Amino acid sequence: MTTSSLTGLQIAGIIFTIITASIGLHKFVIQRPRIQLKVEKERDFLFDDGVKSHVNFVIVNDGFRYAENTYLEMRLPDWNFGKQRRRIDWNVSISVKNPDEKADDTGGEPSDNTDENENEDIQTDSEDVVRKADSVLDIRHDIDTYFLSSGEINHIFIDDVVYNGAEFPIFYGEINLEQFETYQLEYSAGCQSYSPRKGVIEFDVGYDEIEINHIPPRFWNAWYRYLTKIYGDLRSFMVSQIDARIGINISTDGVRVIHSKLERENNTDSEIMINPVASVLLSSNLKEQRSVSVKGTLYLCHEDEKVILGTVTFRAYCLEAGEFWETRPPQQQWGTHRFRYNKEYGGSPLQGALPMEMIVPEGAEEPNISVEWTVDSWIPRKGNLRGLNLMKCEFDEDNTAAKGMIQNTSSVDVTVFVISKLYTEDDILLTTPSSEITVEADSDKEFSIRSDLDSEQNGRITSCECVLSNAL
Repeated sequence: MTTSSLTGLQIAGIIFTIITASIGLHKFVIQRPRIQLKVEKERDFLFDDGVKSHVNFVIVNDGFRYAENTYLEMRLPDWNFGKQRRRIDWNVSISVKNPDEKADDTGGEPSDNTDENENEDIQTDSEDVVRKADSVLDIRHDIDTYFLSSGEINHIFIDDVVYNGAEFPIFYGEINLEQFETYQLEYSAGCQSYSPRKGVIEFDVGYDEIEINHIPPRFWNAWYRYLTKIYGDLRSFMVSQIDARIGINISTDGVRVIHSKLERENNTDSEIMINPVASVLLSSNLKEQRSVSVKGTLYLCHEDEKVILGTVTFRAYCLEAGEFWETRPPQQQWGTHRFRYNKEYGGSPLQGALPMEMIVPEGAEEPNISVEWTVDSWIPRKGNLRGLNLMKCEFDEDNTAAKGMIQNTSSVDVTVFVISKLYTEDDILLTTPSSEITVEADSDKEFSIRSDLDSEQNGRITSCECVLSNAL
């Protein structure tokens, strides 16, 4: 009888747990608002310089609950609305106009009278103006001057409640895009119920029309990321304890220093040259390229005291998964973006920091020097490379340089960074010098990027790779 009674209680407990979990799942996961940004297209026009289209931007709640304190953030990572790909802003008029009305394509100047602007349409250049839509929502925004210029982030705050199933146009205008290209608008939408979720709107341009594709925010991923964060925080704490013991920071995701050494050379009986070297390994599980920064802090150790001699920071760009990088300072250390230092020893900072020169008095012991490393990495922002092709990249052994050619098939001039990755015979990466190059429309451009290392390290280089990027 006792066994049967316990089994019944267990079954009742299981049923109660399932019901409680179902209620919690419905209330906190399913019955939630889902804020999205959608773009509606009215019509397309084919012009000599591309395809134009009238577009309306609409905020939508297609969830199962109303949204309060709605927040919207928009960003174009590497392009602008307008004719040119770079450095062109899209002005925003502060006039209010019904989005159902067709935009006027004629030119004109806006009136200086704000009261009149609120009651009548403003005639402006339709290529450069987007208008705020007349909406019943109470909206606060920061788009009174420029809207969606490259790299800028625009914010919109909605103080009113957005009920589920509701749609509200918030602004509209014209876009002018290049034929046979794809453009992306990144946005994040959130509200009081959840933190911002990321979505992407793609403008796929054909011969005479623009197709709009929407990759909506994924609301289920937030729970997975939350559990992953708990695991990551626990792992980071455990790794930090290891870092403190061995003096090497291995906590950066997928990038770590696996070996550290101090190369010593005696120029004279009293002068010692010291060069810190870190060996950095990228995990083979990384799915994207990484740019890496490694900072070494140099100490003079005496008994239980450590005096900072200075810091040296090495940078390498666009490294692949599984790649092995050996830090080497450039020959010309002043004013380079690939190497930074802050030294407390020696003379003028123009003399560079490495190798470090130490004078040892006769009969004295050699100084006890140590180095501690920290690592940082980020995904390189390659940006908009549409129309660019790397036609050739080869190693010039005589000049220790990477030489090649870039082809630009687009109808606009494009400025791009060419990164040269120089390797030893054992596929050890030594340096990643770069050069900013402008390629004119429908043309080719040759380049030559020399190594910035000293002659000893240049003698180790046997091959190269080239990478194009919009930014370092």
